[in-house]
Amino acid sequence: MSDERYSKLLTKYYLVIAGIILAVVYWFIESFIHYVSSAYEHNFFTHLLQMDMNELVMRLTFTSVLLVMSIIIQRLVNGIRKSEKNTERAFQELDLYKNLLIHDFRNIIQNIQ
Repeated sequence: MSDERYSKLLTKYYLVIAGIILAVVYWFIESFIHYVSSAYEHNFFTHLLQMDMNELVMRLTFTSVLLVMSIIIQRLVNGIRKSEKNTERAFQELDLYKNLLIHDFRNIIQNIQ
């Protein structure tokens, strides 16, 4: 892929990427908090990849909600951007028609005089 294609993808999905990064950061922070609160019972990586069902469900639930919300917000932002582009295009067309109408009225007025 070219650099231009990467930049397009980044601008189109930057909130989803941010959601993924935040989910990973949350997973590390929550694992560290659990590691510290357990009085350093096991090593950190055991807590990071721990398969205790309660911890796993809690982490997956929060990260899933975070990812779903980032996807929804990204879709809303993309929709707003598309609407802004369409509105700008409509204003440009309106300006073109306004200028044509003004030009025609000036010709009519000049012909009357």
